[in-house]
Amino acid sequence: IHQNSDVDRTADRNVRCVERVGQINLNSVGLRNGPWTVDMVNIITSEIVVSTTVYINNINKVDLSKFELHLPLSRKAGGKMSIINSLELRNGFSLPPYFYFDSITSAYVFHTPVWFDGAVTSSGSDYIRTELRQEANWNALLSQQTLTALQSVNSVSQNGVFVGQILADFNGKHSPVLYIGLKPNSANPSLYDLKAFVNEYNENSLKINTSTFILKSSYVLGTTFEIKIRVGQGAVSIYYNGDLKTVDYNTKFSSGIFGNVYYKTGSYGQTKRTDDLNINNQVSEVSIYKLEISN
Repeated sequence: IHQNSDVDRTADRNVRCVERVGQINLNSVGLRNGPWTVDMVNIITSEIVVSTTVYINNINKVDLSKFELHLPLSRKAGGKMSIINSLELRNGFSLPPYFYFDSITSAYVFHTPVWFDGAVTSSGSDYIRTELRQEANWNALLSQQTLTALQSVNSVSQNGVFVGQILADFNGKHSPVLYIGLKPNSANPSLYDLKAFVNEYNENSLKINTSTFILKSSYVLGTTFEIKIRVGQGAVSIYYNGDLKTVDYNTKFSSGIFGNVYYKTGSYGQTKRTDDLNINNQVSEVSIYKLEISN
């Protein structure tokens, strides 16, 4: 719920996202029991007027037709990460606790332990992940695509979790253009900020700069937020709950990077396995309530 006055954000497992002014009783204005569609609702009480967007999502709001699922375990001993194609996903693939549809919250759940027996990572990475990868790469110099995801982070391991990415498949390398996720607050590591990291590259596709945006400081676990990422025509645009953050690129110097890109979303844990069982037993978990890619 977005409000046009000072906001105190809190999580609610039933509504999934509540932003409130003072102590508004959602029952009294008829918002507790859905189902709702994405809509603009004016809540008028004797004390306050709130301009509100209410989100509710179900299994039909998550479009898996353009994604494959990468799982942190192999279908055979000593094998690579399992990849579940879009057809299998649309046919109802489920593998709790790592990936499943939660009928209570109407969300797909992506569950990523720091480590477990039989865990598999991708080549060149020490991080466990359960995430969706766009099946078809595309040229962001010639076209534009937008990924919209309504999601929440339910739990996070010590060093954070990435929930959305843009990568470029260039010269056999998967170069990150954008990461969005929770990272420890620099002043208080017990708190986590939702941040976006956008990398810029030169004509040799070497990273020359990283721009960092704090989308939400001191994020409250379980709070639902909408991320919209638009890529195309030499620019990356990031919307957080409707608030636009944009990084423009010089397409001449980044043509190699922008020529072959793809989206990823889910739970990409940022805590490596150690000898500390307290860390190894930690989990990052992300729920996705709405997901679509549009032109």
